[in-house]
Amino acid sequence: MCDSQAALRVVDDLARSIGLVTQQDLMGLYLFGSLANDGFEPERSDLDLLKWGDHIRANNFKDSLKAQSNAILEFVEWAIDESRSSVA
Repeated sequence: MCDSQAALRVVDDLARSIGLVTQQDLMGLYLFGSLANDGFEPERSDLDLLKWGDHIRANNFKDSLKAQSNAILEFVEWAIDESRSSVA
């Protein structure tokens, strides 16, 4: 599998994770940058994503943002562990 396809799998998994945490809030997750423009280089590139969500009520914004941030961090830790175990 080429590296771009592996990166797209990571984006897909991340979108599902964010969707589970944010539930109705997630309206779209948009890929931009090198992976979207066919310039992805695994050793140098990062993944650029833009999350589009439904309106967030002011009293819920902080909790929603914390939950989304935690979900992303957990996913990144999982992805790093997965990549290390596939190399070993």
